[in-house]
Amino acid sequence: YRQDWLILLGLWLTIAIADGIWLLKDHAPPAWDQGEHLTRALHFWRVQQQPDWSNPDWWTTLWRQSPGYRAPLVYLATVPIFNRLGRGFDQAVLVNLVFTGLLMGLLYGLGRSLFDRTTGLWAAGLSLVVPMLYALRLDYLLDLGLVTAVTATFASLTGWRGAKASGQGAGRHGVGRHGVGRHGVGRSPPDWGPGSQFWPSPRRSCSWWCPWGGSPSNRCSAAPVGSTWCSGGWPP
Repeated sequence: YRQDWLILLGLWLTIAIADGIWLLKDHAPPAWDQGEHLTRALHFWRVQQQPDWSNPDWWTTLWRQSPGYRAPLVYLATVPIFNRLGRGFDQAVLVNLVFTGLLMGLLYGLGRSLFDRTTGLWAAGLSLVVPMLYALRLDYLLDLGLVTAVTATFASLTGWRGAKASGQGAGRHGVGRHGVGRHGVGRSPPDWGPGSQFWPSPRRSCSWWCPWGGSPSNRCSAAPVGSTWCSGGWPP
Protein backbone atom coordinates (compact mmCIF):
# COMPACT_ATOMS: atom_id res chain seq x y z
CA TYR A 1 0.00 0.00 0.00
CA ARG A 2 2.75 2.47 0.86
CA GLN A 3 4.34 2.22 -2.58
CA ASP A 4 0.96 2.70 -4.27
CA TRP A 5 0.14 5.77 -2.22
CA LEU A 6 3.55 7.27 -3.01
CA ILE A 7 2.79 6.78 -6.71
CA LEU A 8 -0.58 8.47 -6.31
CA LEU A 9 1.00 11.32 -4.36
CA GLY A 10 3.59 11.83 -7.11
CA LEU A 11 0.88 11.95 -9.78
CA TRP A 12 -1.16 14.41 -7.72
CA LEU A 13 1.83 16.71 -7.15
CA THR A 14 2.61 16.67 -10.88
CA ILE A 15 -0.96 17.68 -11.70
CA ALA A 16 -0.94 20.31 -8.96
CA ILE A 17 2.16 21.95 -10.41
CA ALA A 18 0.76 21.83 -13.95
CA ASP A 19 -2.55 23.34 -12.82
CA GLY A 20 -0.74 26.04 -10.86
CA ILE A 21 1.24 27.05 -13.95
CA TRP A 22 -1.99 27.18 -15.94
CA LEU A 23 -3.63 29.46 -13.37
CA LEU A 24 -0.62 31.78 -13.40
CA LYS A 25 -0.80 32.07 -17.19
CA ASP A 26 -4.59 32.37 -17.46
CA HIS A 27 -5.85 35.88 -16.68
CA ALA A 28 -9.34 35.58 -18.17
CA PRO A 29 -12.19 36.77 -15.92
CA PRO A 30 -14.66 34.15 -14.68
CA ALA A 31 -17.75 33.51 -16.78
CA TRP A 32 -21.33 33.88 -15.51
CA ASP A 33 -21.73 30.55 -13.72
CA GLN A 34 -18.23 30.62 -12.32
CA GLY A 35 -18.76 34.15 -11.05
CA GLU A 36 -22.00 33.14 -9.34
CA HIS A 37 -20.33 30.20 -7.64
CA LEU A 38 -17.47 32.42 -6.52
CA THR A 39 -19.95 34.93 -5.07
CA ARG A 40 -21.75 32.22 -3.12
CA ALA A 41 -18.47 30.84 -1.80
CA LEU A 42 -17.62 34.35 -0.59
CA HIS A 43 -21.02 34.53 1.14
CA PHE A 44 -20.20 31.30 2.99
CA TRP A 45 -16.80 32.74 3.90
CA ARG A 46 -18.41 35.93 5.22
CA VAL A 47 -20.89 34.09 7.43
CA GLN A 48 -18.15 31.90 8.89
CA GLN A 49 -16.04 34.88 9.93
CA GLN A 50 -18.23 35.20 13.02
CA PRO A 51 -19.26 31.63 13.83
CA ASP A 52 -21.88 30.98 16.47
CA TRP A 53 -22.05 27.20 16.59
CA SER A 54 -24.73 27.03 19.27
CA ASN A 55 -27.11 29.50 17.59
CA PRO A 56 -29.73 27.87 15.32
CA ASP A 57 -30.25 31.18 13.50
CA TRP A 58 -26.59 31.23 12.51
CA TRP A 59 -26.88 27.75 11.02
CA THR A 60 -30.01 28.77 9.13
CA THR A 61 -28.20 31.79 7.74
CA LEU A 62 -25.25 29.61 6.73
CA TRP A 63 -27.36 27.05 4.84
CA ARG A 64 -29.39 29.75 3.11
CA GLN A 65 -26.28 31.01 1.35
CA SER A 66 -26.80 28.11 -1.06
CA PRO A 67 -29.95 27.95 -3.24
CA GLY A 68 -32.38 25.10 -2.77
CA TYR A 69 -31.12 23.14 -5.76
CA ARG A 70 -27.37 23.38 -5.05
CA ALA A 71 -25.74 21.60 -2.16
CA PRO A 72 -22.97 23.56 -0.36
CA LEU A 73 -20.14 21.01 -0.35
CA VAL A 74 -17.90 22.88 -2.81
CA TYR A 75 -18.60 26.26 -1.23
CA LEU A 76 -17.79 24.98 2.27
CA ALA A 77 -14.62 23.31 1.04
CA THR A 78 -13.50 26.59 -0.51
CA VAL A 79 -13.73 28.60 2.72
CA PRO A 80 -10.52 27.20 4.32
CA ILE A 81 -8.62 28.00 1.11
CA PHE A 82 -9.89 31.57 1.26
CA ASN A 83 -8.70 31.79 4.86
CA ARG A 84 -5.22 30.49 3.98
CA LEU A 85 -4.50 31.86 0.52
CA GLY A 86 -6.78 34.86 0.17
CA ARG A 87 -10.01 35.44 -1.69
CA GLY A 88 -10.08 35.24 -5.46
CA PHE A 89 -11.04 33.13 -8.44
CA ASP A 90 -7.65 31.40 -8.74
CA GLN A 91 -7.73 30.51 -5.05
CA ALA A 92 -11.23 29.10 -5.43
CA VAL A 93 -10.14 26.91 -8.34
CA LEU A 94 -7.50 25.31 -6.10
CA VAL A 95 -10.28 23.51 -4.21
CA ASN A 96 -10.46 21.20 -7.21
CA LEU A 97 -7.05 19.81 -6.28
CA VAL A 98 -8.57 18.64 -3.02
CA PHE A 99 -11.41 16.89 -4.85
CA THR A 100 -8.95 15.48 -7.39
CA GLY A 101 -6.88 13.90 -4.63
CA LEU A 102 -9.98 12.47 -2.98
CA LEU A 103 -11.24 11.14 -6.30
CA MET A 104 -7.90 9.46 -7.00
CA GLY A 105 -7.94 7.75 -3.63
CA LEU A 106 -11.54 6.61 -4.03
CA LEU A 107 -10.97 5.21 -7.51
CA TYR A 108 -7.81 3.46 -6.40
CA GLY A 109 -9.64 1.91 -3.48
CA LEU A 110 -12.55 0.80 -5.66
CA GLY A 111 -10.28 -0.64 -8.33
CA ARG A 112 -8.16 -2.50 -5.80
CA SER A 113 -11.09 -3.89 -3.84
CA LEU A 114 -13.16 -4.93 -6.85
CA PHE A 115 -10.30 -6.05 -9.14
CA ASP A 116 -6.62 -5.71 -8.28
CA ARG A 117 -3.82 -3.25 -7.51
CA THR A 118 -3.04 -2.52 -11.16
CA THR A 119 -6.66 -1.66 -11.92
CA GLY A 120 -6.78 0.72 -8.99
CA LEU A 121 -3.65 2.57 -10.10
CA TRP A 122 -4.86 2.81 -13.69
CA ALA A 123 -8.26 4.10 -12.59
CA ALA A 124 -6.68 6.78 -10.40
CA GLY A 125 -4.18 7.79 -13.09
CA LEU A 126 -6.73 7.96 -15.90
CA SER A 127 -8.94 10.25 -13.82
CA LEU A 128 -6.23 12.90 -14.17
CA VAL A 129 -6.25 12.93 -17.96
CA VAL A 130 -9.93 12.41 -18.80
CA PRO A 131 -10.71 15.53 -20.88
CA MET A 132 -13.94 16.45 -19.10
CA LEU A 133 -12.47 16.03 -15.63
CA TYR A 134 -9.36 17.93 -16.68
CA ALA A 135 -11.51 20.84 -17.88
CA LEU A 136 -13.54 20.84 -14.66
CA ARG A 137 -10.36 20.87 -12.60
CA LEU A 138 -9.29 24.18 -14.16
CA ASP A 139 -12.61 25.93 -13.54
CA TYR A 140 -14.69 26.82 -10.51
CA LEU A 141 -17.86 24.78 -10.93
CA LEU A 142 -19.69 22.30 -8.73
CA ASP A 143 -19.33 19.35 -11.07
CA LEU A 144 -16.01 17.94 -9.83
CA GLY A 145 -17.25 18.06 -6.26
CA LEU A 146 -20.40 16.27 -7.42
CA VAL A 147 -18.35 13.56 -9.15
CA THR A 148 -16.27 13.07 -6.01
CA ALA A 149 -19.34 12.95 -3.75
CA VAL A 150 -21.11 10.39 -5.93
CA THR A 151 -17.93 8.30 -6.13
CA ALA A 152 -17.57 8.46 -2.35
CA THR A 153 -21.18 7.35 -1.95
CA PHE A 154 -20.61 4.43 -4.32
CA ALA A 155 -17.38 3.51 -2.56
CA SER A 156 -19.04 3.58 0.86
CA LEU A 157 -21.91 1.42 -0.37
CA THR A 158 -19.44 -0.98 -1.99
CA GLY A 159 -17.52 -1.25 1.27
CA TRP A 160 -20.75 -1.68 3.20
CA ARG A 161 -21.87 -4.52 0.96
CA GLY A 162 -18.48 -6.14 1.34
CA ALA A 163 -18.64 -5.80 5.11
CA LYS A 164 -22.20 -7.13 5.11
CA ALA A 165 -21.12 -10.14 3.07
CA SER A 166 -18.45 -10.89 5.68
CA GLY A 167 -20.93 -10.47 8.53
CA GLN A 168 -19.93 -6.98 9.63
CA GLY A 169 -22.57 -4.26 9.70
CA ALA A 170 -21.68 -0.71 8.70
CA GLY A 171 -23.54 2.58 8.48
CA ARG A 172 -23.80 4.68 5.37
CA HIS A 173 -22.19 8.09 5.11
CA GLY A 174 -23.93 11.37 4.39
CA VAL A 175 -21.36 12.91 2.05
CA GLY A 176 -23.60 12.30 -0.93
CA ARG A 177 -26.40 14.34 0.60
CA HIS A 178 -24.14 17.37 0.98
CA GLY A 179 -22.60 17.03 -2.43
CA VAL A 180 -25.29 15.96 -4.87
CA GLY A 181 -28.05 18.48 -4.21
CA ARG A 182 -30.88 18.24 -6.72
CA HIS A 183 -29.26 15.35 -8.59
CA GLY A 184 -30.64 12.94 -6.03
CA VAL A 185 -27.90 10.31 -6.33
CA GLY A 186 -26.97 9.17 -2.85
CA ARG A 187 -30.18 10.44 -1.28
CA SER A 188 -31.92 7.08 -1.09
CA PRO A 189 -30.19 3.76 -0.44
CA PRO A 190 -30.22 1.47 -3.48
CA ASP A 191 -31.10 -1.40 -1.17
CA TRP A 192 -34.60 0.04 -0.96
CA GLY A 193 -35.27 -0.91 -4.58
CA PRO A 194 -37.72 -3.57 -5.79
CA GLY A 195 -36.96 -6.95 -4.30
CA SER A 196 -34.80 -5.49 -1.57
CA GLN A 197 -34.50 -7.37 1.68
CA PHE A 198 -35.05 -4.10 3.54
CA TRP A 199 -38.67 -3.62 2.51
CA PRO A 200 -40.98 -3.96 5.55
CA SER A 201 -42.25 -7.40 6.33
CA PRO A 202 -44.56 -8.73 9.06
CA ARG A 203 -41.63 -10.36 10.80
CA ARG A 204 -39.65 -7.11 10.97
CA SER A 205 -42.39 -4.53 11.33
CA CYS A 206 -40.57 -2.86 14.21
CA SER A 207 -37.24 -2.37 12.42
CA TRP A 208 -38.03 -1.85 8.74
CA TRP A 209 -37.37 1.85 8.90
CA CYS A 210 -33.66 1.45 9.66
CA PRO A 211 -31.69 -0.41 6.96
CA TRP A 212 -28.29 0.48 8.43
CA GLY A 213 -27.88 -2.58 10.60
CA GLY A 214 -29.25 -3.84 13.84
CA SER A 215 -26.82 -2.43 16.38
CA PRO A 216 -27.86 0.68 18.39
CA SER A 217 -24.66 2.50 17.38
CA ASN A 218 -25.41 2.07 13.68
CA ARG A 219 -28.98 3.25 14.17
CA CYS A 220 -27.83 6.34 16.07
CA SER A 221 -25.19 7.21 13.49
CA ALA A 222 -27.70 6.78 10.67
CA ALA A 223 -30.40 8.93 12.27
CA PRO A 224 -28.94 12.35 11.25
CA VAL A 225 -28.43 11.13 7.70
CA GLY A 226 -31.95 9.72 7.45
CA SER A 227 -33.41 12.94 8.80
CA THR A 228 -31.82 14.94 5.99
CA TRP A 229 -33.39 12.62 3.42
CA CYS A 230 -36.80 13.32 4.93
CA SER A 231 -36.36 17.08 5.27
CA GLY A 232 -36.31 17.91 1.56
CA GLY A 233 -33.96 20.31 -0.19
CA TRP A 234 -31.91 23.18 1.16
CA PRO A 235 -33.78 26.22 2.53
CA PRO A 236 -34.76 28.69 -0.23
